Amino acid sequence: MQNDIESNLFSNKGTKILYSQKIFYKSKVKFSNRKFSEINFYSRNFKTNKNYNLVKVEMCIPFTGLDTAEKCARIVAYIDNEVICDLTIHTPKKWLLRPIYISGFSLNVNEGKHRFKIKACVESGNLYIPYVESGFFKKPKEPKKFCSLLITGIN
Repeated sequence: MQNDIESNLFSNKGTKILYSQKIFYKSKVKFSNRKFSEINFYSRNFKTNKNYNLVKVEMCIPFTGLDTAEKCARIVAYIDNEVICDLTIHTPKKWLLRPIYISGFSLNVNEGKHRFKIKACVESGNLYIPYVESGFFKKPKEPKKFCSLLITGIN
């Protein structure tokens, strides 16, 4: 995480950035659990210095795919223990990489420490969240591969 860029300083008319980060990838994140488990690579703690009517999370993870044909993976995002986004990806007959967009919110978030996390499970095979190992993805050194995470509080 040394190369990650973080900012927690921005504020604009009732909206405050509680956490923002570009999470850079050095290699693939591979996940193969059949039971829901946390993908620790994406877990982040953040703090609110007051109560918020709404806390929103936005995240885009590039090059995501499941390496087993005609199977599914389920990805669920949380703030603390509340589900804020639930999505399923399905692989057709051939391997397909695509971005996934995680967007969700939690209402009436109290002041204090909180945790954003992603849990997933796969029907079969491996979920690459993301896949960045092949020659095609390694050759272009710039721009660096990353996902963006933004957590905002709104009154």
